[in-house]
Amino acid sequence: MMDTFLFLFPVITVCIYALIVIHWFIAWNLFPRSRSDVRIPDLKVSVLVAVRNESENIKVLLNDLILQSYPSSQFEIIITDDHSEDDTVRLAEDFIRDKQSNAVVSLLKSENDGKGKKAALNRAVLAAEGEVILITDADCRVGRNWVQSMVQQFSNPDVDMVTGWVKIEPDKRFFSKLQAFEFLSLAATGATSVIADSPLMCNGANLAYRKRVFTEQGGFSYGSESPSGDDTFLMLAVAKSGRGKVVFCNNPEATVSTKPLNDWRAFIFQRIRWGGKVKHYREKYIGRYGLLIFMANLMLLLLPLMALAGKVDVAYAITLWSFKVFADMLLLMKAANFSKQQHLLWLFLPASIFYPLYAVAGSLLSMIPVQYEWKNRKW
Repeated sequence: MMDTFLFLFPVITVCIYALIVIHWFIAWNLFPRSRSDVRIPDLKVSVLVAVRNESENIKVLLNDLILQSYPSSQFEIIITDDHSEDDTVRLAEDFIRDKQSNAVVSLLKSENDGKGKKAALNRAVLAAEGEVILITDADCRVGRNWVQSMVQQFSNPDVDMVTGWVKIEPDKRFFSKLQAFEFLSLAATGATSVIADSPLMCNGANLAYRKRVFTEQGGFSYGSESPSGDDTFLMLAVAKSGRGKVVFCNNPEATVSTKPLNDWRAFIFQRIRWGGKVKHYREKYIGRYGLLIFMANLMLLLLPLMALAGKVDVAYAITLWSFKVFADMLLLMKAANFSKQQHLLWLFLPASIFYPLYAVAGSLLSMIPVQYEWKNRKW
């Protein structure tokens, strides 16, 4: 009986996981690429950027934003400060005073309405004049057609939220390339799960929604106990209101790029912060997906040990490992082609060997309450 269980359980777990990933891959291939000839809706857009200690980045992003191809009369840029302790506010004020464009740029300074990104964004949404809220982060870069590409998705009146692609642009460090590769897989999971109408995650560095939706969903009330989650929790609330309400912008021109983290400490804190959101999810299907991913990676860790112990055949272990790796490879190749990051694919094989240990350890650690640092604050 035990031998049958040891044989069947890994097969069932890995096969279900692989078939879901292959389903996502097929769904993305069948999903139409955003067309440039589709009419761009005549909508006023408010681009919001929450900032805290972003003196190194703020002017670069603002230069990107004022050069957008979207009509400057139809969008505004709102910088909303979250109690910055450096020169961020002064640099933003200097930029607004000296800017050489017709773009409308304003600054909302910190108030006694709470701390954190959610409080800063909530303040900006209330002040925004646009029908569409478009959000990015201060440490990001956007292309000239970013606003236009994201807003184009709202030509469908049934769409309430649009998720966009975010990628890390690595530098020469191996550590930065590892981050970019992992981020590639997370972005692929987020995009394809939205395409397949089972959204799991999105990224607040590239997110758009109708302003009325923010009010209808109670702002950031879902997941209010978590300092982060201004993106995924809101997306899940919107998705629950009906199929097709949340869509992915399948246009590479809507891609937002960001920087890698500088050190392992910041990386670990970021993963702890992300993992801390798990306990706040209300959707049961997300728990099922999470458990499946955890068990599939756990099986890849246990299979070599089971083979060494003579509990399963070596060929059996290799076959299961290969099936999961094949499914992951299909999706990541599609993602790399979309984001023009094919140069990262050489990391696929070594990551396939070591990632199961990282994923299992990370899942277990996320269940332990740990103090972490984010934006020079302890949470």
